[in-house]
Amino acid sequence: MPAISLVFIIAQALISVLVSAGAKRYGSHSTLVAGLTMFVLGIALIFVLNTFFQLVVVEALIALVYFAGLRASRQSSTPT
Repeated sequence: MPAISLVFIIAQALISVLVSAGAKRYGSHSTLVAGLTMFVLGIALIFVLNTFFQLVVVEALIALVYFAGLRASRQSSTPT
């Protein structure tokens, strides 16, 4: 069972803030939920994955897919 250090918690908090800020930039209605979800997901994934690097890669992929979805929904909602 991996030890969750203070550095890991701070890193997760920073990632969550970045996701929340990105969600706000794309006009999402649930920026707080997006940030909290990423934080909880990071804490849960550290128990599943073996290294911090794998965790960062998985979180980056999840964030990219989330932002791509936000961008696509924003583009489809604007009239042409």
